[in-house]
Amino acid sequence: MLENKKLNPKFWTRRSFLATIPLLFTNCSSTSNAKEKASFQHPAHNIKKETMRIRGINYDTGTEYVKGDNTRLIWNQTDIKRDMKVIKNELFCNSVNLYGSSIDRLIETANIALGAGLSVSIQARLIDGNKKQMLDYLKLTAIESEKLKSKGDVILNTGCELTLFTSGFLPGKTFLDRMQNLIWSWPALAIFYSSWIDHLTEMSDVSRSFFSGPITYSAGVWEDVDWNKFDYIGVNLYRDRDNEFSYVSDLKNLQSIGKPVIITEFGCCTFEGAERLGGGGWLVVDHSKIPPEIKEGYKRNEKVQAEHLAELLDLYYKENIHGCFIFDFLESGNVYNPENPKFDLDMASYGIVKALPPSSKDRLHWEKKLAFQTVAERYQSFSLGSLHPKS
Repeated sequence: MLENKKLNPKFWTRRSFLATIPLLFTNCSSTSNAKEKASFQHPAHNIKKETMRIRGINYDTGTEYVKGDNTRLIWNQTDIKRDMKVIKNELFCNSVNLYGSSIDRLIETANIALGAGLSVSIQARLIDGNKKQMLDYLKLTAIESEKLKSKGDVILNTGCELTLFTSGFLPGKTFLDRMQNLIWSWPALAIFYSSWIDHLTEMSDVSRSFFSGPITYSAGVWEDVDWNKFDYIGVNLYRDRDNEFSYVSDLKNLQSIGKPVIITEFGCCTFEGAERLGGGGWLVVDHSKIPPEIKEGYKRNEKVQAEHLAELLDLYYKENIHGCFIFDFLESGNVYNPENPKFDLDMASYGIVKALPPSSKDRLHWEKKLAFQTVAERYQSFSLGSLHPKS
């Protein structure tokens, strides 16, 4: 159980939900009717499928999962420029998925990323807005994203797991309510999805009306998506102990639809056993305590995260996946504490860099984890057309 009444929403992330869904979605609902949906291609974007064409990472510009609580409190261009330069020149990414609740921050960061030589995917997250508010927000994002196209390659990501983060599809006033309700209501998803397909069409129409570039969506594995509406297939696909044996077939099912596939989120945390929890690694933090602390029995291990990412990146290359965005670059709220493992919240971070205690109110400091170098080696080798990095 999530025990949401005990959670401190300020520290909540969407991954906690992934550990609680009954694992009956591992065949990826997002691939339903794949053969029937393979023929459509938006005339403006005849995208060729290529192996690991997009080598990216997610970057949080500040998300308000609860109104007034922003996941990125320290914000300045100096930090953003540093991060984009590192992502391009040291991590060897060629793309970054920018997500967050402020369109202004998204566009500001996108300008910096494009200036650094990265392509960008832009994903606005309006948490708990209704369907109309979400479409209005998407329209504004599309308008601003269109203005960026003269500066580089831009993808509009129309949303993330909207059956949870947008009200009106599943019962529940807040996304936390909808998460809990999905656990018991999954057998009746078809009833709750009566307006879902129509909304996907509206999302596509709004995007196409104001943005002339390619579009995608970050689907949860329980969401039935008609990929006719999009140029790229996008799925948040974490691997854990429950889907590790079906994971390759899940990838093949997505590939069978006939469009380029982007894994829009994947990764694990930084402790022994984290690779078995996948999207549920966050649950090792006890948020009922003030301040939050790591539960007993967990030991920091950066090698676990590094090996997990290496295995999945190699798998995506072998399976001819078009691209991926690692989750995540940095989780600034989960601060590294080497002196006291009990409060080393970076253990529960998916970031490949670890947030350091703030030395000032103006700058955000971090250090690379072991996974950083592992990812850099893979991405550099992929850019050269080979699977494994040179020893």
